[in-house]
Amino acid sequence: MKKFIFPVLLAVTAVTLIFSRPVTAQVVGPCDNSSPQFISDPVDCTAFWICANREYVKWKCPNGLYWHCVNLQCDYPWVVSAAGCCQW
Repeated sequence: MKKFIFPVLLAVTAVTLIFSRPVTAQVVGPCDNSSPQFISDPVDCTAFWICANREYVKWKCPNGLYWHCVNLQCDYPWVVSAAGCCQW
């Protein structure tokens, strides 16, 4: 039984880090859809902007996680702070 706990917890953590939820569409302006584009939110450590349909749309990380500006994923606040992504 104990052998199965770690893989399950790892899978749950991975899913949490990968999937974020969209906020009410808050569009900032046009963008180029040629490649994935992410922008850190300048005032909210838990949010980021992604290019979708040629416009930036705001997304939020799952509860308790911050946007990591280098790895381009949601991560624990202490990891994000250490990377210099969110220090306000």
